[in-house]
Amino acid sequence: MKQFFSTRWIFIYVLLLSVGMLLGAGYLQYNKGLIPCPLCQLQRFMLGAIGLIAFFAIIHNPKPKNAKIYSILTILSSISGSIFATRQVQLQSQSIMAASANCGVSLDYVLDTLPILEAIKFIFQGNGSCAEVSWRIYGFSLAELTIGTFIIFILLAMFQILTTRKSL
Repeated sequence: MKQFFSTRWIFIYVLLLSVGMLLGAGYLQYNKGLIPCPLCQLQRFMLGAIGLIAFFAIIHNPKPKNAKIYSILTILSSISGSIFATRQVQLQSQSIMAASANCGVSLDYVLDTLPILEAIKFIFQGNGSCAEVSWRIYGFSLAELTIGTFIIFILLAMFQILTTRKSL
């Protein structure tokens, strides 16, 4: 039983959850026609980053000190993703954004045409596609589910940090 809470297993859980979320998002995009807004794309990017961190941690099978580094990277990535998802939930709760003039602007376009600081500001202002709730499961929007997923990642990483033996 203890082996299911080892460093490698915790990162396997993180990897499986991140891949599952990305596959689910891909399914909704390509099979159900849901086009991701810029905030959705940034959340996916953070899910991918967390998945890569977990993948490298699984391959590396680190000693306690390095396991903590992987866990800290997971926490930082999860916090970043949570910020994007929280902003989207905030926009979704404000229905006034639904009629925004910049509706449907893609993340690629924003990053190609604006300097990085202006692009970040523009993305966090949101647009109509970010405010639209086009799919729910058990009453939760995708952004709300993603926040929950990032919280699970943070909890797993904190568990990893707190239960890892002290290194020399």
